[in-house]
Amino acid sequence: YRSLAFCYMRNRQSLFQTDYIDVGNTASEQAHGYKATKSGPVTGLKAHPEGELFESVVDGKGRYHTGGEIAFSVALDPENRGMRLRRRLDQGIAPQKADVYIDGEFAGCWYHGYHNEYLRWFDSDIDIHPDFTRGKSGVEVKLIVQEGAAESSFTDFAYTIYCFVD
Repeated sequence: YRSLAFCYMRNRQSLFQTDYIDVGNTASEQAHGYKATKSGPVTGLKAHPEGELFESVVDGKGRYHTGGEIAFSVALDPENRGMRLRRRLDQGIAPQKADVYIDGEFAGCWYHGYHNEYLRWFDSDIDIHPDFTRGKSGVEVKLIVQEGAAESSFTDFAYTIYCFVD
């Protein structure tokens, strides 16, 4: 067997956190103008996450959506080179799909098709092109949840916002 490894070194980080929304926390939702239609009440979940901490149990609150829209505002670094939007979700529910709009413009489709009834916590990312974020200190995010099978839902427990930098 042979292998080859590359090491890319930078003097500064290329991705850093600029905002965080704790879904289910009234103060956090209000601070970000979080609104959702076709959303159930805030629900708690105690489950195991995927990854290195799979043996631990994590407790969190969030929402399950059967369609409709989710909207909120987030802070960015105006010098950004794009944005990464990370959503903490319950992958005991699958599939989950939503169209993503940034300041009213279609930016992509966020799809999570995996199902894991044992390791339910999962952090799913979507990267947003800098054409939607460049020079802005904040954006409005709108997710239009795709309605599917009766048992499917779109879940959100937290959103973490990162900016790419040079």
